[in-house]
Amino acid sequence: MPKTDKTGKNPGKAARKTVTARIKIEAAGSSLGAIRKFINSRMKRAGFSLKKISALKVAVTEHCENLIRHAYAGKGGKAELKLEIKYPRAKITVLDRGPKFDMRKKRIPDISRRLKNGQGGKMGIKTILALCDRVEYKRTGGCNENVFTVREKTDSGGFKQGFLKTRRHMPERKK
Repeated sequence: MPKTDKTGKNPGKAARKTVTARIKIEAAGSSLGAIRKFINSRMKRAGFSLKKISALKVAVTEHCENLIRHAYAGKGGKAELKLEIKYPRAKITVLDRGPKFDMRKKRIPDISRRLKNGQGGKMGIKTILALCDRVEYKRTGGCNENVFTVREKTDSGGFKQGFLKTRRHMPERKK
């Protein structure tokens, strides 16, 4: 018999406690793999779908690449990432001491001409904003705080939508 809360409903994954983790990195291209592993391992353990894990990894990696290239201009620097997970929400805060920059206020250029001419680039901010359910920014004491949030779609019990249907069609694991 599944456990129920005071209302008699099964709280599911939504009742899980908040999990937090931190990582401090050098603002260098060599740190990007560690960032992706940091996000992947913790979100996977919390039960997030590959789609949401990938969305947060791509958004944060893109943001950190922008930090390396623009904020620190390749001269090096440090950043700290704080991950907070309370299923069905995952939130990562990236702290850095680069120049003040709120990506939400940046005008997103029309890139159709660039694409027609076979040019890439200039899609980072647009990608970040499209992949995250919420992006926040504030500057406190000379420190940028960019917050990226993704949310898993769940039913009222806190379970991933379509989970049972998908599971039924999967072969049993061999132990």
